[in-house]
Amino acid sequence: MHSRTKELELLLLCSTLHGPAGRAGRVRELARAGLDWTQVLELAEWHRLTPMLAHNVRRWCDAELEPWVRASLEEAYRANSLRNLRATGELLRVLELLESRGIPCLPFKGPALAMKLYGDVGLRQFRDVDLLVPDERYDAAQALLAAASSLKPVHGRGRRSTQHEIECELRSAHGVTVELHCALHYRYEGFFIPARELPGRGHWTELCGKPVRDLPDEEWFVLLSIHGARHGYYRLHWLTGLAELAANRQLDWQRVIDLSAEWRARRCLHLTLTVMAELLEVHADLPPNSREPAAVSRLAKAVGSRIETGPLRVPGERVGHQWGVRLQDTLADRTRYAAWGAAGVARRTVRQAFGARVVKGA
Repeated sequence: MHSRTKELELLLLCSTLHGPAGRAGRVRELARAGLDWTQVLELAEWHRLTPMLAHNVRRWCDAELEPWVRASLEEAYRANSLRNLRATGELLRVLELLESRGIPCLPFKGPALAMKLYGDVGLRQFRDVDLLVPDERYDAAQALLAAASSLKPVHGRGRRSTQHEIECELRSAHGVTVELHCALHYRYEGFFIPARELPGRGHWTELCGKPVRDLPDEEWFVLLSIHGARHGYYRLHWLTGLAELAANRQLDWQRVIDLSAEWRARRCLHLTLTVMAELLEVHADLPPNSREPAAVSRLAKAVGSRIETGPLRVPGERVGHQWGVRLQDTLADRTRYAAWGAAGVARRTVRQAFGARVVKGA
């Protein structure tokens, strides 16, 4: 790992509700030593940790904050809370609509995850509302939502290419984006997530007093590990949510390990656990028989290096494809993923040379 700036260290210390002892004292030390608060705020916004930063610095070093920093954080926290409350209201309305027609629907990430982790939808940043429905009920769900007067397709059409995990994207009159899924991974990836079964399971919780479908914490941990690892954790909030699950919930780690093997996501899981321990000092109490895949240390080093040295931008397509190959558990899965990427490059090359119509059916 590279040496961390004081600004990144402060953000890491303030990125979760639960974490290692002594954080408050170290945060005060850093604040008194002098920080580039503009950089702190930029890092927090990029990593989508501004609400948690605002919450923790208010608790631990409010007296050391410059007035403009305090005002900026308070305003960002209020704006995020209002935006998230609108999203929560839209989520509950859509869930009620789908469930009333007998379509099981599982909220994924967004408001439901914020409440599970923090008990407060304002403490997590999210940009949209994600819903998972069984594949065989997707068309009925999409038609029902498209018929709703307050929801309009973002791209002017209902369904995207079936190779993608996001099948339908709509936007409400209040600007809330609703994404309807019938899968949780791309078809060319090796993961084996039983997305068809997840929405219909009889596990429920409450969101703002309303019953909503839920999953056991162990399943959430593996699903969110896959999601964050696929993105290379270039935004820290994917990792801090998992650290919150690990630190504040009594997880059955043997079940987590077994699920990662069943879903062919052992590299994703162990990458998450390694980076979580190195950056956030949150450690999983793994069973003695668990073994880390050999490639994980190199993957973790790459993640840590990117977080600690930047740049603050979304990785390019080529980098993302190479990363995706390395995440696959088996040689067969890595080969298939690499072949898909090579085919995609060939299609784009032909489009650029001869026009999109030549390869429309490819």
